[in-house]
Amino acid sequence: MALRRSGFTCVELLIAATMISILFVGLGTHLRGGISVWQRATTTVERVQQRRVAMDQLERDLARALVYDDNEGHYGLEREQLPKPYFRPEKMAWYTIAPARPQQPARIQFVTYGCQDHHGTPGLWRSRWSMAEARQVVARPEPELILPGCTTLSLRYAYLPDDLSDPLEWREDWPGSDDADGWKKLPQLILVTLTVSDQTIERMLSIPHGVLEPFESSGAP
Repeated sequence: MALRRSGFTCVELLIAATMISILFVGLGTHLRGGISVWQRATTTVERVQQRRVAMDQLERDLARALVYDDNEGHYGLEREQLPKPYFRPEKMAWYTIAPARPQQPARIQFVTYGCQDHHGTPGLWRSRWSMAEARQVVARPEPELILPGCTTLSLRYAYLPDDLSDPLEWREDWPGSDDADGWKKLPQLILVTLTVSDQTIERMLSIPHGVLEPFESSGAP
């Protein structure tokens, strides 16, 4: 009677090794695809979060905006003079109240926002100066990057139409060119549009102490 040999033949081992290799290749491809999807999803969530945080910061600064001093003689480029606030089509600067923190009372700051390339890094940059820094008593700090990759900041300001039953008029300048004291007034509604990585983000922001100026067709761009 012939003895039965235990174990696998060489052919059987080759077949098993081939099947295991195919299995591992399939699993590896599947895992790489899953990791790639997870990385893209994580990157997208982070970008959305960055944009939301940037808009929220801008909204908070605008919500606490105020006219610090209505004497035009106190503004200028000389030492002890203040930078003048402005609202332009692509940049804004104004005085705002920084909220109180533990062991630090509320204080007034001068802030600016603009999309620019700063030291080779494009993005939405925010400058924040204390009153001493605004008066050039001490060196002004470097701006902080609020939103990387921002290439365009577009701003439009709301004006009341002649007929109040019509929708608001939106212009790129504030105040009108014929209003010499317009810088003393804050716009009430601002339509903010950011371009980041060829994507557009838009939000309407408000200043509670702002005003809605009447729209004048003769001064429209």
